[in-house]
Amino acid sequence: MKTFYIKYIGCERRGLDAERIKNYLIQNKLKRAGSPENADYLLVITCGVGESENASIKIISDFQKYKGELIIGGCLPSMNPKKIRKIYRGNKIFNTKNIDQIDNFFPNFEIKFKQIEDPNRTLIENKSLFKKISLINFATLWNKINLPKSIEANPKIPTIRISRGCTGNCSYCTIRQAIGRLKSKQWDEIFREIKKALLKKQYRINIISSDTGSYGLDIGSNFPQLLEKILDLDNRIKIEFIQDLHPRWICRYNSELVNLIKTKKIKKILTAVQSGSERMLKLMNRPTDLNKYQKTLKKMKEIYPRLELRTQIIVGFPTETEEDFQTTINFVKDCKFDTVDVFKYQEYKMASSAKIKPKVSQRIIEQRFCRAKEIFSIQPKTNINIDKLIGQFGLFLKRRCPKLYYKLKK
Repeated sequence: MKTFYIKYIGCERRGLDAERIKNYLIQNKLKRAGSPENADYLLVITCGVGESENASIKIISDFQKYKGELIIGGCLPSMNPKKIRKIYRGNKIFNTKNIDQIDNFFPNFEIKFKQIEDPNRTLIENKSLFKKISLINFATLWNKINLPKSIEANPKIPTIRISRGCTGNCSYCTIRQAIGRLKSKQWDEIFREIKKALLKKQYRINIISSDTGSYGLDIGSNFPQLLEKILDLDNRIKIEFIQDLHPRWICRYNSELVNLIKTKKIKKILTAVQSGSERMLKLMNRPTDLNKYQKTLKKMKEIYPRLELRTQIIVGFPTETEEDFQTTINFVKDCKFDTVDVFKYQEYKMASSAKIKPKVSQRIIEQRFCRAKEIFSIQPKTNINIDKLIGQFGLFLKRRCPKLYYKLKK
């Protein structure tokens, strides 16, 4: 029996793709290997954003030393094909928007990729968390626990992907080139996934998409209608998290969303404002009625104070002045978001923002990033018990390396 090893880098959506590919290979009688060394096929699902791009390139480079046939997918082949071609000696490449093309590399498979259902969890590493673990690796793991994540990893909460693609055209982003145009799932398909979760007594779900609020525009529906129908399926259903709800959809569907919040069955929403400066938003090609947006968020919080609102901001976008930066800080403060993720502007040659001048110096970007991080930093609400988190390994660490143990526990 032939074997495969699969690795993904990047967001939860690519994690769902990787899990679906894994299921595709297993249903076609391949066995999943525990390591890349002896696998017949090596699959890397890449990301083209920020440091994940470099991580993807490193894994591709590392995997080429193994005997297995290397296949590359994900977003990077569309976002930066030249970078892949510089290091990849093969020709088996597919991209996110044409993920079905993976069939071309397995022509003898009886089950085609389209026949594989979209999974409700991301790919999980196929080895023990603490296998061959070192103290350095553990310290790295601990640091990663506190990194911003759009969806908390919890296998008991299924992730429902409602659509693929994006209707936006943000000037700094090249992801749309990789994921393509909007393709909404039909209601029946979404309800079937949710009903499977209900059979397992999983009543909390995450809603995920690249452009969540655009759902249904291509099939004669809309996002609030879908949410209402989901909640009507079973009165025990709670929507734990809604990912990537662009401010324009909050403005467009403000009354419908406020009414849905009244049910108190929506717990968390990630809505990335990116800037509080109208001038910056225009240059980012993300025009937003900031006044309407803020009023809607305030209304949601008044109706349901326990609703958690999360946002993201970009500092150092081309031509950003100190006044623009302060306007963003003040706007985000006024919105009273529970969590604010701060990102430095990163330029991509294929993005239209690369042509916007003058640029903000890296020194100023770094300064603004640090200032914003300090302003919006929030201390953990509860202390994490390291012994409870990692069990016997925590006790081992306490005995053998007490300094590291107590440093992590602080």
